[in-house]
Amino acid sequence: MNYAIGGFGIAAAYNETKYAALNDGHDGIRNFGGGVSQTIGDVFLNALYTNTRNTLSGGVVQAIQVGALYTFMPDIRFGANYQFMLGNAQLSHNRAQQVTGAAQYLLSKRTTLYAEAVYQWTGGDVEGGHNAWINGAAQSSTTHQVIGRLGLQTSF
Repeated sequence: MNYAIGGFGIAAAYNETKYAALNDGHDGIRNFGGGVSQTIGDVFLNALYTNTRNTLSGGVVQAIQVGALYTFMPDIRFGANYQFMLGNAQLSHNRAQQVTGAAQYLLSKRTTLYAEAVYQWTGGDVEGGHNAWINGAAQSSTTHQVIGRLGLQTSF
């Protein structure tokens, strides 16, 4: 569900996927979330909340993210966001914080060249049981992880 008027937007989503291998197909992953955005001049601001539950184990991860994207020139943008993730007691109250920064160069309306840096640090109730793990990268052997990406994105 999405609603936008002028530079303001609000959205919500819900998804539940059940897996045959979990409790004869009765359990799976349930996600819901909501977010808001506002464009003010050359700055796009956003905030997002998501809740992910494993319906078999009862494990829940809640995430809050805030970010901004600044259009420096018509074809150059800089963005940054902060995300806090918290697991419930089933997940030993594991938590992670992540900061992302990106620079984008728009080659055309559909194609963007980008450079991105991500830093994540973790903690929780279980000593050593909360290694950092940035999406798209291998799990870290410590509670900290840094990655960089260069990429080309094309939208259809």
